[in-house]
Amino acid sequence: MTDLSARLEGLGRQLERKVRVLSSVAEFGQAVASERDPNAVLRLLISTAIRQLRVQGAAVMVVPASGALREVMVHGVKRDPLLGTVTRSARRSPSACSALAGRWC
Repeated sequence: MTDLSARLEGLGRQLERKVRVLSSVAEFGQAVASERDPNAVLRLLISTAIRQLRVQGAAVMVVPASGALREVMVHGVKRDPLLGTVTRSARRSPSACSALAGRWC
């Protein structure tokens, strides 16, 4: 009976976490749908990510057609630490490749 109780408690915690995440996703979607300013959407994205991931800082980075990784917005840190590892001339940097899961390398 103790095993069953422990498993049920674990499942309850998982369910609570999933409900919290889905609630945040729905809240974010509603806010984005009503927002017209792209910078406000990025700020909302960063603040939501920081709150959900329980971290101190975040950055939104994009890879435009030029191939150079570009920082769009940062919160909680001066500069994203990955930005210096991925440049147009050094796109095959091992640390950048592993950080970006090999997607751009």
